[in-house]
Amino acid sequence: MASLPPSKCCTETVDKNGTTTGDYIDLYGVNCYVSGVKSDKVVVITTDIFGHTYKNNMLIADGFAAAGYYTIIPDLFDGKPFRNEDFSGLMPWLSQIDLDAIHKLVDKFFKDLNDDLSPTFIGAVGHCFGALFATRAISKGKPVTCAAVAHPSWTDIKDVEAITKPLLISAAEDDPRFTPELRALTEKTLKENKATYQLDLFSGCSHGYAVRGDESIPSVKYAKDKTFHDQVYWFNHWSNN
Repeated sequence: MASLPPSKCCTETVDKNGTTTGDYIDLYGVNCYVSGVKSDKVVVITTDIFGHTYKNNMLIADGFAAAGYYTIIPDLFDGKPFRNEDFSGLMPWLSQIDLDAIHKLVDKFFKDLNDDLSPTFIGAVGHCFGALFATRAISKGKPVTCAAVAHPSWTDIKDVEAITKPLLISAAEDDPRFTPELRALTEKTLKENKATYQLDLFSGCSHGYAVRGDESIPSVKYAKDKTFHDQVYWFNHWSNN
């Protein structure tokens, strides 16, 4: 999707309760959080700026594992995810981020995963910052079967133009990173390119809801739960077709 770089909304979070069930292991030279039994159906999550050690992200991986997918969250940030509790630390942190290096890491990770496991299905999930890499993973020649992204940021319209695999987009009504204008441009581009896609818009929630939203607010909890179940359904469909 066409979306804007991270800003203050990308740093706002509500920590989730729950016990994680996965483990940390090294895969293809990358530290990863891994959940579920190894199988021929794999989900890889490219995270928001809080990274693979953030509990909210880990619990989402555990959810996909419970749905039957061997689920992996690679470390995109070389052990240095965003950890400041307010917006003041975001710009200094972003100044150290090398998008090209992360793209190469993700690209190589998917290739190594495919070469090693020869899975019948690879689904890419991208939230916020990670949506860029999940979207790029479904361009021509990549081994990923389909992608599902929520409240995307930093994704250029050229990345949308390049996709050749099915894409699910879950969006928040209030999102300064994925504005109504950018949603419209994204939809127009997908239509013109005859892409296979689904685009859902949730009211009563804002950027980050699918990972970091306040679930004490009914509309946010509904949107978060529905987004996750939509992603599972999306993967179930494309893993069987």
